[in-house]
Amino acid sequence: VDRKLVKQTVMTSVYGVTYIGARDQIKKRLKERATLPDEQVFGASCYAAR
Repeated sequence: VDRKLVKQTVMTSVYGVTYIGARDQIKKRLKERATLPDEQVFGASCYAAR
């Protein structure tokens, strides 16, 4: 986990980003990287959004 992965989520947390919104933001970043298989992206984004 690096800064670029979670920066948007951290910056929007003060504006009340929801868990689902945070998960989607992280999922988008993970898909851009294409380092994880698609079936693992959802689980990883759920974990990171917590």
